[in-house]
Amino acid sequence: MVSDLSSKSKQHVSDKEKPLLKRAKKEVKILLGLKKPRLPYQAERVEGTDKRWKMILTNIRSGDRNLLDLGCNLGLLARRAADAGILTLGVDVDASLIRKARSRHRHIHNLSFMCLELNPETIKDLPEFDIILCLSVHHYWARNYGLEKSWEMMSTLLAKTRSRLFFEPASIRKKYWDNAPKIVDLDRQSIINYNMARLTTLANNGETVHHLGETPCLGRESFRLLFVVERR
Repeated sequence: MVSDLSSKSKQHVSDKEKPLLKRAKKEVKILLGLKKPRLPYQAERVEGTDKRWKMILTNIRSGDRNLLDLGCNLGLLARRAADAGILTLGVDVDASLIRKARSRHRHIHNLSFMCLELNPETIKDLPEFDIILCLSVHHYWARNYGLEKSWEMMSTLLAKTRSRLFFEPASIRKKYWDNAPKIVDLDRQSIINYNMARLTTLANNGETVHHLGETPCLGRESFRLLFVVERR
């Protein structure tokens, strides 16, 4: 069955369809018991999640009272924000992850989760937050809506940010599918130069942009870089 699917995939498959076909083949193998399902992203990237939170917490102001975590996954970063006394909303497009996050953190009163798909239109409906985390999300927007549209969404997000916008892009071009930016895979300086330039272009109301550091990631993508755009 898997081999049949593989042979058929070679016939008349566009570049845009290839990642979807690859995912379908993976799901078939899981159903047949030929492949183990992957753990949720945050469950695999434990060390990276710990280090990201330490950098974020260091750059939060004492007056920051609420936080939006986009692509919250299992809600581990959102939980840490809530534990720090910040009213927190975690958002993810994956309903199964939102169910897991709600179950795992159900006793935390200043923490909520919502299933929501953000696109160039729905992102405009978000309310303002003191802090917004946009970590490991931007490359999905680039995949679905194109690179320039993804940066328009970042511009909208910055307009919704009252204090700090934390941003973590992918470090390899493959993550963007056919809409990759002009970076060299795992070349820190090219990734810093590209993202600092794009974020600085968005910062036209007196915001400042900083590269905070790097944290370990997964597999071939051995690290990701963390940036912050801060309002004065």
